[in-house]
Amino acid sequence: MIIFNLANNNFYGSIPNSFGSFIYLHMLLISNNNLSEKIPDSLINCQFLTILDLGSNQLRGRIPSWIGTDMPILEALMLGRNSFDGNIPTTLCQLKSLKILDLAENQLRGEIPKCVFLAMATEEGVNEKSYMELLTIKESYLIYQSEIGRLKGFKAFDTWISKGGVRFLKMIDLSSNFLTQGIPVEIAKLVELISLNLSRNQLVGSIPSNISELKYLEALDLSRNQLVGSIPSKIGELVNLELLDLSRNQLSCAIPTSILNLHLLGILNLSYNTLSRDIPQGAQFSTFTKDSYEGNRHLCGPPLRKACPRNKSIEDAHFNHSKEHENDSNHEDKGMDREINPFYISMAAGFSTGFWVFWGSLISTKIGIHLLFLNFSIFLVNDPRNIKTSIINFSNETRIINLSFFLVLLESSSQN
Repeated sequence: MIIFNLANNNFYGSIPNSFGSFIYLHMLLISNNNLSEKIPDSLINCQFLTILDLGSNQLRGRIPSWIGTDMPILEALMLGRNSFDGNIPTTLCQLKSLKILDLAENQLRGEIPKCVFLAMATEEGVNEKSYMELLTIKESYLIYQSEIGRLKGFKAFDTWISKGGVRFLKMIDLSSNFLTQGIPVEIAKLVELISLNLSRNQLVGSIPSNISELKYLEALDLSRNQLVGSIPSKIGELVNLELLDLSRNQLSCAIPTSILNLHLLGILNLSYNTLSRDIPQGAQFSTFTKDSYEGNRHLCGPPLRKACPRNKSIEDAHFNHSKEHENDSNHEDKGMDREINPFYISMAAGFSTGFWVFWGSLISTKIGIHLLFLNFSIFLVNDPRNIKTSIINFSNETRIINLSFFLVLLESSSQN
């Protein structure tokens, strides 16, 4: 038996161990059922498998490491939409013929292995396959495509089949897991990659700048992670890109103008980041709605209602400065909006020094006590909480204090 296709049924229970006796099996397609438990170790005997599709079941446990070591000619590994947990086995990096890796919608954790799948990194000669095999591949992939609905709008499979079958169908889907750390820079070596989906994980760090080397890439989805930094300036070199989704990250700075070179782009989503400045205009970008950009406070220009500042210097100063101080400014006390002029502070200090030098010499005498009490009463006529007002009125108070000082001296001399 070469092809065993039980996909899209209602089978339940575990995968029978007897499947391991089909040692010459090339394709095992049992996706879209209700199968549970773990992948049986007996499948290690199926060393001629080129396609293993167990997607959309209820399988659990860890992905067996022997898939990478004992299935040397595997071209498509589709285990998405199950309940696999643990890390992605690094042994999968040994699958030199792998062209499709789908581990989406599981419970996988840890970092993305720094794999360089040879079949995705170099142009191989077309593997001779029978017409029946090509039809089976197409049927299996169409089921897969209809389930996840992520590649809508592509010319996709029919084009790839006409160009030589599975050779031109090269994709990685690790979306909707719990993968952490950064996107490995080695991924840029997969120059034959058609689709890359790492969305809905917990990835951090920046988007590798060398991702622009993926010249054949038609779909790039990095949405719903924790990515920071700017969109790579050479993003416009991905001239075959039809879908770009970088939404719901923490990307900042301006949208690079090179993005206007993506003439085939039909789906764009940059929403809910911290992007700034004006939205590039031109080509098909006039067809994208505000939904592609919403949630970026400092973006401006069509199709958003927010107009860009006319003064470019003001705009640059705002965008360069606002992000750095955005969080701190939200917690400032509203009463600190007005600052006291340093002139008034120095005047207050001088007045205080002179006050105590003059009155300190008199405080030990009866006359000094009378004068001190009189001056303090006059000072309270103004609001003592507003030092600025009190100091401004100091010149008027001085005249009153001098008069009171003269009257007290007369009274004292008459008593003597």
